[in-house]
Amino acid sequence: MPRGEGESDGGNRLIRLLRLMRMIEARPGLGSAELAAELQVSERTVFRDVDAMRVAGVPVKARRQLGGYVIEGEVLSSARGLEADELAALRVLVEEVAGKGQVPYLDAADRAVRRLAEQSSDAARDVAEKLRGRITVRLAPTADDPEAAAPVFQALQQAMLESTRVTCRYETARLDGKEALFDFSPWHLLAAERGWYVLGWRSDRESVRCLKVSRFISASSTGEPAHRATDFDLDAWLAGAWSMVPSPTKYDVSLLVDPEFVSTICEIRWHHSQESHPLPDGRWRLTFQVAGLDEIKWWILGRGPAVVVESPPELATEVALLARRTAARYDN
Repeated sequence: MPRGEGESDGGNRLIRLLRLMRMIEARPGLGSAELAAELQVSERTVFRDVDAMRVAGVPVKARRQLGGYVIEGEVLSSARGLEADELAALRVLVEEVAGKGQVPYLDAADRAVRRLAEQSSDAARDVAEKLRGRITVRLAPTADDPEAAAPVFQALQQAMLESTRVTCRYETARLDGKEALFDFSPWHLLAAERGWYVLGWRSDRESVRCLKVSRFISASSTGEPAHRATDFDLDAWLAGAWSMVPSPTKYDVSLLVDPEFVSTICEIRWHHSQESHPLPDGRWRLTFQVAGLDEIKWWILGRGPAVVVESPPELATEVALLARRTAARYDN
């Protein structure tokens, strides 16, 4: 028996009736067989649903010349206003990012776009279908386990909606099995740098902190009011950070890039403050203004000998020390 046959649940039937109206509005001329196939019900159920719509005052008509049903006038707002390229862009973006799980917890977006596609014109759906599989969005992989962290993610969202604090059990950054227990007021969820993060007020540190969602062991509502996010602005908070964690101290950083690596390093904008200048010897100078050196030093080490620190001296000293320690690990 197709799904929906014999259903006595009025809520399920109402949802089906709304879908039926959207489909007929968006694609006039659909016949009972096509509607039944897409709704996964029998044609007899479609006939009953159409009769119910008419009784409710919906001006649905059977048009023989079109081969199916039409609704005279606009009963529901539909996706007919979406152009073909708009629907195609939405489908590619959401299916690649959310549908393939590259950014977890966005299942609702994937479902929403599928519903938009269902309501769209045949031309728009044809364009979107042709582009599927021809455009790929590949983000940096993450080791996060979406299913394991889903309850925490939902608890953080709910706490933000209710402006309440949560009690957290959180694994330390060393991943050594040690846990921290504290109250946290979540203000903002951020998908970046290979995972999801939450920014807010950590009560035991009495400061704004950026925590990785996958490190939460548990998060449960206290029912107590959250610490207010007075004047907190995510862009301003992250503005000086090289990546995710800003420091109160700001630095002017100057790096020298070897000629053979200029095209692969200087053509990418690594930071919003980045400026690049060619030098007479073929090298390029990259300059940045960053809040803290802990993150940028690891980026420099990742470029190997192709990038040398010109200033500040404390950054050059730290990178040189780390490079020597790394080389020492390979001495034997």
